[in-house]
Amino acid sequence: MKKVSIILALVLLITTSCNDEIEINLGKIIENTTNFQVDFDGETFIADTATAYVYNGVTTIIAKKYDTKEFVVLSLNAVEIGSYILAPNQSEGAIYYKKDLEKPFITNATEIGGRIDLSKIDYDARSVSGTFSFVGKRYTQQFDTLGNPMLDTNNNLVFTEEVKTFSNGIFTDIVLALTAPENLDGTPETNTNEFFVNIDTTDNSTDDGTEYVETLVTAHKETQGGFTYIVITAKRAEQESIVLKIPAAQNTGNAAIKSIVAIGDEIVGNYTLNQANYYLAVNQNTDLLNLTVYNVATKKLEGTFNFDVANVITGEIVHFYGGSFKVTYTE
Repeated sequence: MKKVSIILALVLLITTSCNDEIEINLGKIIENTTNFQVDFDGETFIADTATAYVYNGVTTIIAKKYDTKEFVVLSLNAVEIGSYILAPNQSEGAIYYKKDLEKPFITNATEIGGRIDLSKIDYDARSVSGTFSFVGKRYTQQFDTLGNPMLDTNNNLVFTEEVKTFSNGIFTDIVLALTAPENLDGTPETNTNEFFVNIDTTDNSTDDGTEYVETLVTAHKETQGGFTYIVITAKRAEQESIVLKIPAAQNTGNAAIKSIVAIGDEIVGNYTLNQANYYLAVNQNTDLLNLTVYNVATKKLEGTFNFDVANVITGEIVHFYGGSFKVTYTE
């Protein structure tokens, strides 16, 4: 793997340019009538839409503001009421914020990065409520005046670090959508999906990796915040998986693979090795998906792909190439 020069803060309190200490402090009741909001940069983000999902032991809340193309995502590895600290060496979950085409701010797994308090999960009324706060970081690759990647003295890619603090987050009676990759009658879906790709963890420019041999391939359609996607997941171990998330309105042909959905019209690629190592597509020109078959009537989806991903903490690169899939998705 290529290691990236990233300076990781070793403090639990983040000091701003004004030397004011900002502490993650939740667990309190915030009186507000809006569905989803959070404070940062001296202003209050109020979402236009917010939807919650509970699936496979994970609670996810996606909140979007359309005019500014902003969104906040809370992902928690729990489906019960309680307080959850996003702390090092644990797998409680993650939070991130993204605006338009900018890189996202994400909680850092090596530090206490945030807190989520679930105060209500009502499966009958289909609603979720709670509070949250987090410190998000993002790392931006540096280029010289000619557009070439900058390297440090050890010949590693150079990234700059930015920090943003989000406080007083609240979500109230967010609509809960229960989804599962099975038939409506509860019987397991017969899996005839095909998936192939090579994985290279030594270099992101040479195709000399090995076959990624998955144990399960699933494909299902899901709707988030008014946008619909087809999600293809190739699992190899208990936690290891490759995910391609394709907008349902996607046309056949070549399209770029991005790291995170900006406003519902991007193809997303990511990779999870284990609970401590999560990778996002690096958004380079070679990160492409070629959708060759998309039949809404038969729910058939076929295509080829190549993309590189970077570890959100260390910046280490994993190269996926020669990829292909042939799946039938469920609604």
